[in-house]
Amino acid sequence: MCLIIAKPQKVELPPIDKLTNAWDNNKDGFGLAWSDGRVVHIRKGAMTLQSALALVDSVPNARDVDMVMHFRFATAGTVNPGN
Repeated sequence: MCLIIAKPQKVELPPIDKLTNAWDNNKDGFGLAWSDGRVVHIRKGAMTLQSALALVDSVPNARDVDMVMHFRFATAGTVNPGN
């Protein structure tokens, strides 16, 4: 089963140890989505902890946006960046 972390706007991102723990227990891929108030942006395909953290770091003004992070634990389908 996958893990979803919802981060409301004006709330700090989870600390690195929490994101690392989420990855360590659900490391079949990572993606995230955030809203800038006009558009929902989607980024996916991270297959390493480092690339997952880089995606999180790439979100502009991350504290100020609603964000959803998805840590995949494959129960069906292949493990690849598209999933």
